[in-house]
Amino acid sequence: MSNIINPYRFAADAPSGGNYPDITPDSSTVVTDGLYKYVVFESTETFEVDATGDSGGSDEIQYLVVAGGGPSGPSGYYGAGGGAGGYRAGTETLNSTGTGTATVGAGGAGEDQWPTGPANNGDDSQLELPDFTQIDASGGGGAAQWKVIGGQGYVEDGRDGGSGGGGGIGANASPGAGNVGGYDPVEGYDGGTWSDTGTNSLYRQCGGGGASEAGGDPTATHAGDGGDGIENLIATTSNGDNGYYAGGGCGGSAGIYGSPGTGGAGGGGDYSTNGAVNTGGGGGGGATTGVASGGSGVVILRWQYTDSNYVTITTSATVEEDMYDSDYKYFVIDSTTSSAFTVTGAGTESGSNTIEVYLIAGGGGGGAAQNDSNVGTGGGGGAGGFIRNTSYNNGGSLAQAYNVTIGGSGTAGTTSVAAGDGDDSVLTPVTSGSAQTAVGGGKGQDYYASPSAAGDGGSGGGGGYTGQGGTGTTDQGNDGGGADGTGTPPWDTYNPYAGGGGAGGAGSNGADGGDGGEGWTDDEGWMDGNSLGFDSGYFAGGGGGSGYTANGSGGDGGGGDGGNASAGANGETNSGGGGGGGGKSASGLGSTRYDGGAGGSGKLIIRWKYQN
Repeated sequence: MSNIINPYRFAADAPSGGNYPDITPDSSTVVTDGLYKYVVFESTETFEVDATGDSGGSDEIQYLVVAGGGPSGPSGYYGAGGGAGGYRAGTETLNSTGTGTATVGAGGAGEDQWPTGPANNGDDSQLELPDFTQIDASGGGGAAQWKVIGGQGYVEDGRDGGSGGGGGIGANASPGAGNVGGYDPVEGYDGGTWSDTGTNSLYRQCGGGGASEAGGDPTATHAGDGGDGIENLIATTSNGDNGYYAGGGCGGSAGIYGSPGTGGAGGGGDYSTNGAVNTGGGGGGGATTGVASGGSGVVILRWQYTDSNYVTITTSATVEEDMYDSDYKYFVIDSTTSSAFTVTGAGTESGSNTIEVYLIAGGGGGGAAQNDSNVGTGGGGGAGGFIRNTSYNNGGSLAQAYNVTIGGSGTAGTTSVAAGDGDDSVLTPVTSGSAQTAVGGGKGQDYYASPSAAGDGGSGGGGGYTGQGGTGTTDQGNDGGGADGTGTPPWDTYNPYAGGGGAGGAGSNGADGGDGGEGWTDDEGWMDGNSLGFDSGYFAGGGGGSGYTANGSGGDGGGGDGGNASAGANGETNSGGGGGGGGKSASGLGSTRYDGGAGGSGKLIIRWKYQN
């Protein structure tokens, strides 16, 4: 049988400068698909038209309305196939805002072997818009049946419906007619017609009608097939029956009488099988006890919501045009913000459908020097973890609002308090998807009461007294340096502490205070080209370690310098840099001891291509 293909997609290139519809269903999920959004109503539900759009953009919706399919027919001679639910598709102009209703018809229920009443039809489906415009689809016709009333057997014809129920049981049962609603284009076709095809033909029944063709007639070897439905990609091929809707149920037969038919594409039931849910497929004919119900209907709406093939974003932050590449824009978030930005248009593959995410956590604090010992200056804090995702699309659910948590700085080590790790920074999709978490930088090692290990984190803090630097997080940072490169402190009066790790490199091992690890900058140079970052476009540099005769430098990217006879420097604000380790005025007991520096707070940068 032939299939009518109706790919219900519209051109991606659309007019610009106008407004677009906005529709909010009561409970069903709205899916973004390029320039369009759609919602699939699998049961009856209301929806709000919040904006109608206009002719400068779009003020139309595309719709698909499919009614419930009809059941197969019970019979002592095998059953005929149920007709598909009516199929209606097209466009409507949105004339007013307000509440609409999608009514989804149930499939017709199959009856007992010997029914006493008329066959069931599927239930109608309907789309009602706020201006009371209605699009109706008629329930599929029940198949012909053999019923018994008062001990007397009777043949009942296939019932009329969106598509007609299959005929059969000899020439006594005519098929049901399709398009009972009288629509143009038609909503469906007639059921199949029985004819004498030879031996045992009485046991080979007709298929139900489908949205694209009539139900099949029996042959000498098998029962009639269900009429095929129509392919409609208003949603995706995962909806309907691989994108098809409103297929008729097959005619029944078995064994020596011939093979059963095949259900029509679009959820039509095979032998003794119900029509598929939310396709409007007719029930498949079976044996005397194999009566099958029709499949429920469906209502789908689709509308254009943007004219751009590129991502569009709204935010309260200042949006800048990229001075390095004018096809891009970017903005910066420096503090925790609910609904910090909203991706209002997800773009398309033909333009761009991803954004670049640069998420930096707070840097770890630098360790303090020890005042009452011959040993112990402070280790540098590790840089905050740095997530760099240049093709982020949130698993295909990019268009939504996002909350942003910016990690605070790790506290500086002091006489009485150990240094602290930096806080995490988090990007959280509000509606769906997984949060992105940049891990706070590890604290530098110090010795304010007893040896305090360097912290693990986005990048690890610098070690010293016990030699071991903290461990960095894979793909976010690097390890902190150790005291002397061997993991064993030199145990002399010049015992230095090492630098914290950075986003671009590990911290240096201590000799006279190890340098902090280098931070990260993009290879293209767009960060530096827009005067972003520190030390020529870098972020997340490790804090430098301290020493007695020299100090380690902070890593490029806001890392604080280690102290010599001074306190460690703070990491730069909103750099994710680690704090520098605190130094001492001299070796030996009684010398002046200095605090470490605090880590730098975190940051988020979002960059996206908005034109070509």
